[in-house]
Amino acid sequence: MFILLSYLLGKDTPIFGKNPPNVFEKIESIDKGDNCNSTLMTIFNHTGTHIDGPYHFDRKGKKIADYNIEDFIFTRPRLIEVPKGEDEAIGIQDMELNESAIQSCDLLFIKTGFHRRRKEKSYVDNNPWIDNEAAAFLREHNNLKAIGIDVISISSHTHLKIGEETHRILLSRDFHTSEPKLIIEDMNLGFELKAMNQVFVIPLFIKEADSSPCTIFAEIEDE
Repeated sequence: MFILLSYLLGKDTPIFGKNPPNVFEKIESIDKGDNCNSTLMTIFNHTGTHIDGPYHFDRKGKKIADYNIEDFIFTRPRLIEVPKGEDEAIGIQDMELNESAIQSCDLLFIKTGFHRRRKEKSYVDNNPWIDNEAAAFLREHNNLKAIGIDVISISSHTHLKIGEETHRILLSRDFHTSEPKLIIEDMNLGFELKAMNQVFVIPLFIKEADSSPCTIFAEIEDE
């Protein structure tokens, strides 16, 4: 049994900060007498469910197309629940309380519950965020390859400098000898995911792209 954990891309997709909006322009239309339907899509690579690669904050870091496809198949996914409200930080204590789960996974999902507000203004303007200490704690775990979260960004408008540093801690080689952690933002974690077998993260492999929109699905045990 499979569950889709990424959102559909559309004109109504929430946009972080001053990022450009998605644009979908119909080029050909059967209804207008053309032989087929086709669409020109303009999509910012950090809008919607997307995965950040190291090059996003490290000029020497890997781009998404530098990875092998098997790097996006996770066989030890775990989900931790860290309930947070508007503009609340995910801190070191939240990570320490869940250390056993973090030590045993290659992909960590952080469920704040804020995905329920995705249609509200607060989802964009006042989202929970990951502080620098929590990011450093996660970076130290060599088994961990990627982090996914149910908020629009691990940064917040109200703490942008801290958010930039959090991205660098997780993505840049300057901060640690361990491998950088991929970051998946704007995920749909509104499911029961305790019995996950595998998770597949399928980005668009675009040359030179630091990050990419992605489709994510989990294989779960069918009760």
